[in-house]
Amino acid sequence: MSWLGQTGSPGDDYVSESGVGAGATQVDYSVKHPKSTYNTMYPYNQVINYESGHMVEHDNTPSAERIRHFHKSGTYHEQSFQGSHVQMTAGHHFNYHKGGHTKTVDQNHDEKGGGHHREVKTGDHHSEHNGDKYETVMGDHISAVKGSHCQMVGGNHYHKVYGSKTYDADTDTNYNSGKNTTFKQTDSLIHSTASHTTNCGTTYTLNAPTSITDTTKGDNTENCKNFIINGNLIVNGDTTLNGKLTVTGFATFLGGTNIGV
Repeated sequence: MSWLGQTGSPGDDYVSESGVGAGATQVDYSVKHPKSTYNTMYPYNQVINYESGHMVEHDNTPSAERIRHFHKSGTYHEQSFQGSHVQMTAGHHFNYHKGGHTKTVDQNHDEKGGGHHREVKTGDHHSEHNGDKYETVMGDHISAVKGSHCQMVGGNHYHKVYGSKTYDADTDTNYNSGKNTTFKQTDSLIHSTASHTTNCGTTYTLNAPTSITDTTKGDNTENCKNFIINGNLIVNGDTTLNGKLTVTGFATFLGGTNIGV
């Protein structure tokens, strides 16, 4: 299976190219509720039943020791002989800490929410992963950043879009590549900025079967040895190309154009 441009598989339960697009299927992250370890023998289980339906069990059966506190609503917590702790809440569960809260899980950590999930931080938020991280979003994904946004990738960066894609910047946009630069698009590509500069060490390639539209309001400067456009090219602003230009479709320059090799 191809995963993020690489060969091999991180596991079918996580992100793959078959998990997005029109053929995407819902991934099941069910967390099964564990069964009770009840295996009592007479007379080791001391049980207290209350008039309302509450029940307390202190089970001293050898190799099946267990403590269970049961509320008539169905809420209970149970400690088994292995040291496991199961807590079941029939209604809402509220957890409030006036001081700090530290949570440590030495092994796997599974969390499932059937409804809406909201997390509010009044301070900074830090997330660190020593291994891989996989994220699957079956609906829309919206990210709003009021300040600056910095993304650093130590290895390869693979970005695939099945529909249209729009770049829109109110100020300058700079692309800097030490080697080849290739843009591949399954539909139209629209580029809209105030001014635009691309620096590429060798070859800069744009692939769009329909059309590539550049609506740069200011200067548009491209610095590469070779420019390869696989599709139709429409440029609405002034353009300076410092390199060789190859277009497989038609090219339309509505502003001033300066092409040099």
